[in-house]
Amino acid sequence: MMTRQPARQARRAQPDTIDAMLHAYRLTAQQLDRRAVHAREELTEDVVWLDMVDPIEAERNWVQDAYGHSVHFLDALSEIEASARYFSDEHGDHVRLYFLELQDGIARNVDVGFTLDGKRLYSLHAREVTVLAKLHTDCDTLSRPPADPLSILTGIEELRIAFLADSLERLHADLETLSSTIFAGADRHTGRLLNDLGRIEDINGKARLGMIENRRAFQGFGASRHNPLDSTTVANLTRDVDSLLSHCDYLLRKVEFLMDSALGMINLMHARRLTIFTVLSVVLMPPTLIASIYGMNFRHMPELDWVFGYPMALLVMLAVAVGPILYLRHKQWL
Repeated sequence: MMTRQPARQARRAQPDTIDAMLHAYRLTAQQLDRRAVHAREELTEDVVWLDMVDPIEAERNWVQDAYGHSVHFLDALSEIEASARYFSDEHGDHVRLYFLELQDGIARNVDVGFTLDGKRLYSLHAREVTVLAKLHTDCDTLSRPPADPLSILTGIEELRIAFLADSLERLHADLETLSSTIFAGADRHTGRLLNDLGRIEDINGKARLGMIENRRAFQGFGASRHNPLDSTTVANLTRDVDSLLSHCDYLLRKVEFLMDSALGMINLMHARRLTIFTVLSVVLMPPTLIASIYGMNFRHMPELDWVFGYPMALLVMLAVAVGPILYLRHKQWL
């Protein structure tokens, strides 16, 4: 990441004590104790979860020396084929998931790679992830307190699903507000409405992609030989994900409907404006014709010498202007 480059250079100058981008978690009375790792000696055997945010080479060497765990490179996390998102090898079970992050209305999916080797959980990602950073403070909200690396991963999934559910609830509330605004005919805000609908669809699509990854991960861990999830946990998590996927589909249809409605309202408003200009053309054309006739420079025009010629011309122009308006109103075209 470009924002970390100056820090990287400073940290390489002092390889024995560097700014912490590793966080070690230990179990204490069914809670997680989170400590930043500043030196190799802090990677002890009682660590049950090691979270790594864009580690540099020195930090990778610490992990390799302390636990014999070879840290993957971040580029590998972005692979999309199923065989690269979940797989097992001699080092344990590996799963890569998308975590939705929202900042200033902009959504992005952060790739996070997890590895379970039986002794501890390793997580690797390129930037901070809200759900991971909050787990140690939200243990009381989990269905089961963390007791081992697998239950920690399950707790992460529970918080992730809860975060996605909250995000979808906010999107639904935003759509209700936009729906009222669109059908109220807020002509001046059409550009903002379309931008908001695009933003909502972007967030909804990224959330849906993350939940599809969840289902694959649950199926994989349910069949894992090293770290099998019990069937009840798999069923509960899968049921929650399926319900959120159904809600995502509903939001998608709602966005499409409102997008079509907004475009329809824009076209209707433009048609109304064109109707006004068309009516003005119809109304002003006959008076213009009469004024053009009496503006011609012919020597013999009897009405020019008539005392009531000017008032008569005005009355005729008024009559031919009002006549089309009355006709259009009678036909309910105005």
